[in-house]
Amino acid sequence: MRTILLALTFSALSLVASADESSVSSPDKRYLVTLRPPKPDTAFPVIMLRDTRTGRDVELFDYDSVGQGTSVLRAFWSPDSRHVALTLAMGPATQDVAVYRITEGVAHEVTLLPIPKSIDAQRYGHRGGPSVERWGDNRTLWVSDGQKSRSFRYSFTKQDKLLADDFKK
Repeated sequence: MRTILLALTFSALSLVASADESSVSSPDKRYLVTLRPPKPDTAFPVIMLRDTRTGRDVELFDYDSVGQGTSVLRAFWSPDSRHVALTLAMGPATQDVAVYRITEGVAHEVTLLPIPKSIDAQRYGHRGGPSVERWGDNRTLWVSDGQKSRSFRYSFTKQDKLLADDFKK
């Protein structure tokens, strides 16, 4: 009986832990990206970056800027903890991607260049959009696009911008 209660307790705790991830720590544990509740004057949440060494908070994205909210944080850190990629859920069926370079607790948005025509695909609808799939390594990011039914591999250029240079269906 005691074993069964212990197993049920651990099962319940694991379900609660995975139900809604509201913060994601960088691999080196220095930074924490958090989905914060709305500010007092708005109905939309904010994505914040916290430097765990200094305790300093920096706003990464305010959903008030797009007039939509979300309750799920989808953040993916590069293995070296220098970049964080976010899937920004903008409404019930639309999303976008934002990538930030983190330097000493300061966030700089990285430009995602337009997809070259040679690897682009026709859009199949208005719902969906790009979402972060995974980091391939420190310089390569895979982004899935539900509107185009393919995933694109983005690599950093010499100018520290992200350019799609390959795809998979």
